[in-house]
Amino acid sequence: MCLVSLLGPWQIARVRVFIDENLHRTIHAKDLSAVPQRSTAHFSRSFKQAFGEPPRAYVVRRRLERACRLMINNATSLREIALSVGSSDQAHLCRLFRQAFGQSSSSWRRDLRVINRPRVVQTGLPLSPQRATLTRSRSVRSGGRDRKLKESTLRFARDRPQPSAVRFDDRAADR
Repeated sequence: MCLVSLLGPWQIARVRVFIDENLHRTIHAKDLSAVPQRSTAHFSRSFKQAFGEPPRAYVVRRRLERACRLMINNATSLREIALSVGSSDQAHLCRLFRQAFGQSSSSWRRDLRVINRPRVVQTGLPLSPQRATLTRSRSVRSGGRDRKLKESTLRFARDRPQPSAVRFDDRAADR
């Protein structure tokens, strides 16, 4: 099997731009395959080889990243955010969000408000909305002992480790 991507760098860039510009609407495989002028089957194989995931999974991930960015930066309703990222309704966005992050979008947003209060411990470089990694840890009482749970990890930059992180400090919230 050939390990070289069957899509050229210019084709990969065009597909990324096409996806980002059309996240608000339904994107079919035939629409994506028309960008680099390949058959749908050939494009799907080449896309998976170049991006490391199938086209549908990549589009869903990009939609969730944009939804998270909108939830962080805007006070708009989840219904409006869901429609702006191409979900059919708020329930569809919540279902995708729960599958990806293990909690609903509304609870994630509520927790984000708690994290963004003044009692937040910042590590690494200062955060920017485009390059944020949010990790919330909390202690849970289970069977008479405390356990640390790690929840809501989100990365915005494409496939790169993040230099900055935000941790919720339980001890600071108890003061």
